[in-house]
Amino acid sequence: MTRILCVWSPNWAIDNWRRRHPAPPSIPTGSPPGDAPSPEAPARPLALVETARGTRRLSAVDDAAAALGLFVGQKAADALALVPELDLTEADPAADAQALQALTDWCVRFSPAVAPAPPDGLFLDITGLAHLWGGEAELACDLRARLQANGLAIRCAVADTAGAAWALARQG
Repeated sequence: MTRILCVWSPNWAIDNWRRRHPAPPSIPTGSPPGDAPSPEAPARPLALVETARGTRRLSAVDDAAAALGLFVGQKAADALALVPELDLTEADPAADAQALQALTDWCVRFSPAVAPAPPDGLFLDITGLAHLWGGEAELACDLRARLQANGLAIRCAVADTAGAAWALARQG
């Protein structure tokens, strides 16, 4: 029986942006010079934007921005009107795709059959391999712990088919 592990990162673009830019988001131009956040201050809400058909829209939002009611697809101007302290930065889908490919290559340590599931996930065929980690749950926990230690929040699910694993990772 085939066993597929699906890995999904609901905040893939945000997590990758933060990994590429480890410093706190900058203060918008026009802010007073002494208005820099203190090191203990919580990060401002972050959203990534893309321009599509002449309109700048949010392509990803972090948890803080989502908690304030912002959502993917929202116009950037509307988001700024609702949350003036929102930190907006350009999305980089090419860098996200490159990072997903690098993650796919890295995951070969868990299975020789790994495939990306763009834009924010991947599949591992773990048929006959789970016993090397003590079982499917342990394999998934090890993978999750390693990715979380590197700043990636993920959800995993194992099922007999890729479609079922995909659905369980997102909705299970």
